Amino acid sequence: VDVLFGAFAGLGAGAVFAILGVGLVVAYRGSGVINFAHGAVAAYTAFTWDELRNTTRGAYVKDDGGSIFLPWFDPIPEWGFLKALHINNLPVEIYIMNDPPVWL
Repeated sequence: VDVLFGAFAGLGAGAVFAILGVGLVVAYRGSGVINFAHGAVAAYTAFTWDELRNTTRGAYVKDDGGSIFLPWFDPIPEWGFLKALHINNLPVEIYIMNDPPVWL
């Protein structure tokens, strides 16, 4: 019984990871640019959900499995950004730091 419960409970987390992976692959295949904004939007959404859940005592996010659903938040900025890159054919440079910045 515990194995079945564990397998069923893992389906939700696995689905989230699959959706994030598919989103990264589709953005990369469409533009040729690694899209770090995808992860940033996911982190912002998780932080907002956690803050609303913990600071407002569940006024906006219910404790019984409710969630915030903003389907327009991710596609609109990504569509505009990727469309601009495709139209202008802009080159992208990635800088890798050897040393952390001074402010860290």
